[in-house]
Amino acid sequence: MLQGFVAEWYDNLPLEKLRRLWFQQDGASAHYALRDRNWLTDTFGEQLIVRGGPVPWPPRSPDLTPLDFYMWGYVKSLVYVDRPQTLEELRERVREEWARRMEQLIAANGQHIEHLQ
Repeated sequence: MLQGFVAEWYDNLPLEKLRRLWFQQDGASAHYALRDRNWLTDTFGEQLIVRGGPVPWPPRSPDLTPLDFYMWGYVKSLVYVDRPQTLEELRERVREEWARRMEQLIAANGQHIEHLQ
């Protein structure tokens, strides 16, 4: 996901947005592979919030845990409105939903967007 979808999305951002962009990766063990950490560091440098990174992931933060517990469930609820028939269709729906969400966040300058849903 990181080196596919996120990398493609990142590569298409204008420079002025890249300068303000921060990436936040949760502290889950599955997301802590050396390959992923290296890619994140190379891509986001000091603008990275991650376990063991330049800005450490604050465990059990009331501001950040909604990403762990809310976002994937929310995206799944949208993706599965009409059940995907193939794995590729499932992947495409997830990509589309995340892209739509990111575009809304960028347009809102990082502010709340739930009222836009």
